[in-house]
Amino acid sequence: AFVLSPFVVVGGPNITEMRKKCPGINCSYVEVLSDQGVNNAGAAIMGGLQEQAIIDMNNLYKQLHDEGLWFPEFHGRSHFDWKAWEYALRQDDKLAAWCLRHGMVCTGGVPDNRHG
Repeated sequence: AFVLSPFVVVGGPNITEMRKKCPGINCSYVEVLSDQGVNNAGAAIMGGLQEQAIIDMNNLYKQLHDEGLWFPEFHGRSHFDWKAWEYALRQDDKLAAWCLRHGMVCTGGVPDNRHG
């Protein structure tokens, strides 16, 4: 069963790619957009049944749109400050690293001194 929402997030972190170089000084944010991956929030990380469910949902959204029954409201890309997250991962923030390993975005409060 699907619950349809008009909101479509068009991008998010590609956790799989970021795990290759984060955490550490060479960490950089890698984004995946909905037309580059299997979903619109970086589901390159998902796999298995979850990934197939997202593909099925995207196909349903496309079909309903093509039939004129559903119109998306593009909601944005990411709902977090990716620069602050990237900075925390570069600074060896333990919580940020733990979250990345588990497919999430969070920080342990490393002060963001990028802006002086």
